[in-house]
Amino acid sequence: MTEAHRSTGRLTQARWRALTDIPLSVAAAIFLAAYAWQVIANLRPPADVVTSSIIWIVWGIFLIDFAINLILAEHRVRWFFRHFYLFLMVALPALRPLQLLRLVTVLGVLQRGAGREFVRVAGVGGDREVGALGEAGQ
Repeated sequence: MTEAHRSTGRLTQARWRALTDIPLSVAAAIFLAAYAWQVIANLRPPADVVTSSIIWIVWGIFLIDFAINLILAEHRVRWFFRHFYLFLMVALPALRPLQLLRLVTVLGVLQRGAGREFVRVAGVGGDREVGALGEAGQ
């Protein structure tokens, strides 16, 4: 930061990054912990509300950081396109694509059960399932 910027007290992008680097790193760790807890623990209310709130609050913090960086940029359009990956990182959680990670969990469960193909057999007493190895009633 130049002496002129210090004397005017003007906030610059470099100063903003210096002020927010550690707090944003902590926020990222909190986001990761809350998201992991939400996905792994298969939470129900009120715990899922708490983790979702934490996730959205941290996302909001990153959105504000992106907006402030854009405002502080000397050449905003150029900064935006040079840092488009940051825009995607901020925009994607809003679009909730990370919910696709839950699909990975479901697919894992389905894959474990895929080794046992079941065939429906219509019987007099109703439908019964017979496994590939011939076990009845599974």
